Amino acid sequence: MIKKLYLLLVILFALSFVACDESEEMSKYANWKERNEAFMDSLARVYKPGGDLFRIEDERNKGAYIYYEKLDTAKTKKDPPPFYTSKVTMFYRGMYINGDVFDENFSGDVPSDFDTPSTFGVNQVITGWTEILQIMHPDDRFKVYIPYKSGYGTSTSSSGIMAYSTLIFDMKMVNIELYPK
Repeated sequence: MIKKLYLLLVILFALSFVACDESEEMSKYANWKERNEAFMDSLARVYKPGGDLFRIEDERNKGAYIYYEKLDTAKTKKDPPPFYTSKVTMFYRGMYINGDVFDENFSGDVPSDFDTPSTFGVNQVITGWTEILQIMHPDDRFKVYIPYKSGYGTSTSSSGIMAYSTLIFDMKMVNIELYPK
C-alpha cells in the first residue's frame, strides 16, 4: 500500500512539471498573433520606396505584403527569374520573429560547399515563397519577411510551424530549371 501511495505521489509530482512546462510554453507564445502583426506593421512603417527594404504584394492574398532585403545580388542576370512552373534549387534558413530557427539547410552564416541545397517547384511552396522566388535570380540572396497570411495562416502546419507566424527567411538561389521535365 505504501509503495502504491509513493508511486502515485511520484506520478503526481512528475505531472506537475509537465503542467508547468505547458503553461510556460503557453505564456511564451501569449499574444503570438498580435506580436507577429505588430512586427509586420513595423516593417510597413519603415518601408520607403527606393530604400533598402523592398515589398511586393501577395497576388493570392491581396493586401498582404512580403518585405525583403537584398543581401547579395547576382552579378549578371542574363537568364529570366523562374516561372510559376519552374523548379529552383535553394539554400534557406527559416526563423520566427523571436529568432528561433524552425528549418534550415545550411549551417553558419553563409551556405558552404558542405551544405546541401533543396530543390522544389516554385508552385509547391507557401505563397510568400512563390511570390519572392519569381523575382530572384541564381546567386541572389534575400532576407524575406512573410506575413502569416502568405505563410501557414491561422493553423499550425504539419511540420510544427506555429499559427499566425511571421516567417523570416535568409534565402539564396542556387539554380533555376525553367522548363522542368
